[in-house]
Amino acid sequence: MAAMVTASVAVRTLAVVFGCVGIFAFAYVFAVDRYSSCFEAHNRWLMALNVDFYINVAVIVAWVIYKESSWIIASVVTVLLAVFGSIATCGYILMQLFKLSPEESSKDLFYFLLVKHHKEDVTRQGRGASVVTARVTFSVVGCLMLGTFVYLLIVDGSPFRAKVFTPCMIGTLTDFYANIAVLSMWIAYKESSWINAFIWILLLVCFGSVTTCAYLVRQTFYLSHQQHISLIIFNSRNRDLLSSEPLLIAQGSVWLMALNVDFYINVAVIAAWVIYKESSWIIASVVTVLLAVFGSIATCGYILMQLFKLSPEESSKDLFYFLLVKHHKEDVTRQGRGASVVTARVTFSVVGCLMLGTFVYLLIVDGSPFRAKVFTPCMIGTLTDFYANIAVLSMWIAYKESSWINAFIWILLLVCFGSVTTCAYLVRQTFYLSHQQHISLIIFNSRNRDLLSSEPLLIAQGSV
Repeated sequence: MAAMVTASVAVRTLAVVFGCVGIFAFAYVFAVDRYSSCFEAHNRWLMALNVDFYINVAVIVAWVIYKESSWIIASVVTVLLAVFGSIATCGYILMQLFKLSPEESSKDLFYFLLVKHHKEDVTRQGRGASVVTARVTFSVVGCLMLGTFVYLLIVDGSPFRAKVFTPCMIGTLTDFYANIAVLSMWIAYKESSWINAFIWILLLVCFGSVTTCAYLVRQTFYLSHQQHISLIIFNSRNRDLLSSEPLLIAQGSVWLMALNVDFYINVAVIAAWVIYKESSWIIASVVTVLLAVFGSIATCGYILMQLFKLSPEESSKDLFYFLLVKHHKEDVTRQGRGASVVTARVTFSVVGCLMLGTFVYLLIVDGSPFRAKVFTPCMIGTLTDFYANIAVLSMWIAYKESSWINAFIWILLLVCFGSVTTCAYLVRQTFYLSHQQHISLIIFNSRNRDLLSSEPLLIAQGSV
């Protein structure tokens, strides 16, 4: 018991220390250059580190979603994790530690820290298929991240150079390793052998999210197809206690989760336009967060703001062009590389195929979504929000297409298949761009493209 009390004090102390490290990272970057180095498009290693960082954040978010019985709390914590990184991670863990009773802390600290709130709320077993889905997902993400590192080593050289270590890179690395320390404590809890734990933690420190994904893939092989992926959180001793515990995904909610993914793919497309349009990364970041949290409310509010900014001459001359085109056109004059067209084509193709495969899979294993138990209040609300964004994208398609018949067909497909159609439409549009044009021109119809040969682009040359 004394050992567990000591462990509780140690974990709380470490959470405070790592949280303070995260605060120091934010303060350091602000003090040195007011975050200006965070928006240097040429620093490819910084961009890769940010992706690496958010893959690990996504793993922590998955645990938060599992743990919280309230989706509102889970959503708020998710946003805080995305914005404040390790500060939010350590703050959330501290809150959970202070909620534990002395008996829970002394009995099994990590089990009660990790296990879901209000265990009596959910009793249904999850489907084993989610284990396979997680295995494939983590394998793909890990391989993509490993490929990214290898590619950057080839084309950009070693990251251990003075020009790479900008104030933002140093601050992000500090925040990154604070989260790595949290994941390391979880691995130490998971592994029965200290040698194994040491090796995995060393790999985690060296390779970041590549190791995270590899470790999670390895853990999925310890779960049977009758167990749910939420059991991956616990060590082998605790799994036996959780045969009827609440799970990450309840059976009836798989269509809701698929709809949320579908919804956020469309939100990502709208966010890409916002990032292109805004000359300030701060404004673009704020709007992107609002889009992620408030969906179509933020979409429509942002569009209304842009419409009120148009002069009467712009509104009467070409409303959609001036609505869509970038602010402060004179700020950026460089041409983008054609490779970004190919990158976008491949990305949208892969995302569209994955989403189509998800729908087909759910139809096979879960049946039709048109059932009463699927249409929960949350599903109805999300569908309403989803189709409000679909209406916005439909207006964009109507602007893009010269033929109303083509526009009608694409909008009908968009209503029926959501982001699958969005991705298919964007892939089709990339074939209208040459390799000398930039992907930002996909936003405009054929008549407006000729006006934009030197317009600002979604991604500057150095950031591909």
